[in-house]
Formats: sequence, structure tokens, C-alpha cells
Amino acid sequence: MKQINIRAYETLITLLGSYLAINSFFNSSLYNTIASGIVQFLRLFQIRTISSQQVSLIIPLLVTLLVSFLIAYDYIMGKPENMINIYQLNLLLITPEILSYSRLDWLNLIKKPHILEPTRNPVYVFLSGAIILVGYLSLYFTSKSRTTGKELAMRGVEENRINHVFMKQSLWSIKLTLASAIISTLVFISIDPLNNILHSLIGVKPYNYLIFGVPGVLLLLYSIRFYLREQEKGNE
Repeated sequence: MKQINIRAYETLITLLGSYLAINSFFNSSLYNTIASGIVQFLRLFQIRTISSQQVSLIIPLLVTLLVSFLIAYDYIMGKPENMINIYQLNLLLITPEILSYSRLDWLNLIKKPHILEPTRNPVYVFLSGAIILVGYLSLYFTSKSRTTGKELAMRGVEENRINHVFMKQSLWSIKLTLASAIISTLVFISIDPLNNILHSLIGVKPYNYLIFGVPGVLLLLYSIRFYLREQEKGNE
């Protein structure tokens, strides 16, 4: 895989993750509440120049343009902190739909218990979140690799050596994030039948954290250790 292919992957995962985040927000019950609230506000002050149908078209257009501009800016800047900004923005957009599956009444303080309600299949929401997280990790690690490459260039390291280090770090980070996402997806899909089997075997003991948490933590620690070791080799 050449650097141009990594750039293409970064662009694709950024566009896909941002699209899924925006789509998630517009499909959330919170957005429907906000849109209907704006319509009621306009009617309250007898502002009839904008109909409810126009509101449902104008708000998505404005939000999409604003989010697209911010994401494009951060992607062009390309620094690790900019990659974090992209993830935080996408996370902000998908959070209402994720919270809708929680059994907690997050907005009971304002006496609106039905603002956050599930509107779509949880599998679709999970896959959207997984893709957004994969995009963030991939972009963050590749941007860190580019930063490392610039530091090596300032130290007088040959360009071929720098490209080799960048490609190796980027490929491994992408492979690890994709593998983690695939494993998480398989676990999510199989969690219901697996729960039924374990429940029949060991009863109601709290096994979830042990079975699903420990492998996840071990995989995360291994990924961090491997990445740091590769960076140390690149700095030598």
C-alpha cells in the first residue's frame, strides 16, 4: 500500500464517518424535538414566512454545511489535535441516538422524558459508532506517524527510511483498528445468543465484564505497546 492509498483511505473513512454522524443526528428523536420546537416558536411569534416543511429542509442544510466546513478544515490541517476535533464533532452528533438506548432518563430535570427515544435499529447505530471510532483512530495514528516523519527529517534521516517507517506504522495502526472493529462487531452481534447460553450455564452471575472486558483491555494494551515500540524503532 502506497502513501496515496493511505490518503485515499483517510479521505474515505473521514467522509463515511462524518456522513454517518450527521445522518444519525437527523434521525434522532432529539432532532425531531428541536425541529418541532422551532416551528412552535415561529408560530408563537406569528412568523409565517417559514413553514414547518421549510424548517425541515433548512436546518439539515445549515448543519450539514457547518459540519462539513469544520471537518474539511481539520482534515486539511492534518495535525493530531485536528483529528481529535473531527472525532469529537462526530461523537457529538451521534451521542443523542446512542443515549436513546440507555434506560436512564437523561433529561428528567426539564420534564421531557420522551426527547431521547430509539428510532432506528441498534445494529445500525452500533456500526455507525464503530466506523466513526475506526476513522478517528486511523486518522490519529497516521497523523502521528507523519509528525514522527517530520521529526526524523529534521534529524537528517533519509527520505526512504522515513517513508518506510511511516508506511509500517500506518499499515499496522489501520490493521489493528479494523481488526478491533471487526471483533467488536462480531461480539455485538453474538452477544444475545451468547448471553442466553452463559445464563443457562452459570446463572445470573456478573460474567459480562470478565468475558468481554478483559479481552478488550488486553487488545487495547497490546495495540498501544506495539505502536510505542514501533515509534521507538523509528526514532533510533
